[in-house]
Amino acid sequence: MMSKFLALFFLLFSLIACEDKPKNSFNLEEVKGYIERQNKTYGERYLVNEANYTLQKYTKDACILTDKGPRICGIPGIAFYFYNEGKNVNLKIDIEAKTIFGGPEHVVEEGIFELKDDKENKLDDGKYIAIWKQENKMWKIYREIWNSNIESSPSNSTIIELPTK
Repeated sequence: MMSKFLALFFLLFSLIACEDKPKNSFNLEEVKGYIERQNKTYGERYLVNEANYTLQKYTKDACILTDKGPRICGIPGIAFYFYNEGKNVNLKIDIEAKTIFGGPEHVVEEGIFELKDDKENKLDDGKYIAIWKQENKMWKIYREIWNSNIESSPSNSTIIELPTK
C-alpha cells in the first residue's frame, strides 16, 4: 500500500514539475490598464517638488525630452522641471493614450495631451510618446518626449534653469 502511495506521489510530482510555467508572465492588457490609471493622476507632478513622488512614477535612469528645451535625466531634475518652483501648481493636464504596445522589456505609449490653467483656458495641446519599463516589479516611465501643436513664438517660450550640483 505504501509503495502505491509513493509511486502515485512521484508521478504527480513529476507531472507538476514538468508543467510549463512562464518565467516572466507578461500581460499587455494588464499593463495598459495600469498605464491608463497612472494617466488619470499625471497632473499631480505639477503639484509636488518631491523626489520620492517622482521616483514612484519614473525609473531611476529616466529622461524626459522636453519640447523646445533640454533633455533632463534623473529624478531630481525631472521633479524640479515639473514643479518649476511652484509656478506650475495651477496647471491642469489631460492626457489620453491612443496606442499602447510592447512586450516584457518595454511598453510604448503614444497619445495626446491638453494643458490648461486653473480657469480652464487652453495653454497648449500636442502629442507624446512614453516608454515604460519595469523597475522593482513596477511599470514606470523610462523615457518621455512630447511636442506642441501650437506654433512657437518668443512670447510663449519658457526657459527653465535646472539646479546644478
